[in-house]
Amino acid sequence: MNKYMQYSREVRESGKNEEAFALITPRAEAGEPDAMEILCDTYYYGNWGIKDYAKSLYWGEKAIAAGSVNAKEILGIQYLNGYGVAPDPEKAVSLLQDAIRGGCRKAGRFLGLYWLKGQGGTIDPAEAKSWFQLAAERGDVTSQYYLGTCYENGSGCERNMDEAIHWYQMAAQRKDRIGQPAIDALARLGVPCE
Repeated sequence: MNKYMQYSREVRESGKNEEAFALITPRAEAGEPDAMEILCDTYYYGNWGIKDYAKSLYWGEKAIAAGSVNAKEILGIQYLNGYGVAPDPEKAVSLLQDAIRGGCRKAGRFLGLYWLKGQGGTIDPAEAKSWFQLAAERGDVTSQYYLGTCYENGSGCERNMDEAIHWYQMAAQRKDRIGQPAIDALARLGVPCE
């Protein structure tokens, strides 16, 4: 986690968005990689009240040039879905693969969805499952849920209800809106959350 991530969370809770931009933007403009990365993230997700994909792309490209792996994940998602940029699945996959190799955990989820939905023109459930597996093992809750669905449905792997339940239970530990699909899956299967 870069040094601005905690600050970003505090800003969201306090609503001091203008103060945050006033502090971080000059540092990003001065070439500080962590500041560029946080602006990429902030503009992409709209964390400080302003969602702006063009600015996310701008700061993401600068952060990547400065060595940011996390910015590759965000720009990969932008290129995959055409958020503020023309869709470019090939570039998206390259960025997301670099991001997950660099340690990002959510990038595998988006690669899994890419293959599951056939966004590049080819549906490959086994490839999707392998990316969900990698991200799930790194702790991405949404990937844990998707991996559970792969095992439950035999999508890209042998059907294995024990594995499905295991991954659903992992995701359900989150106990919030992100973990809710796994909680619902366990309820549907008649299995208690642990």
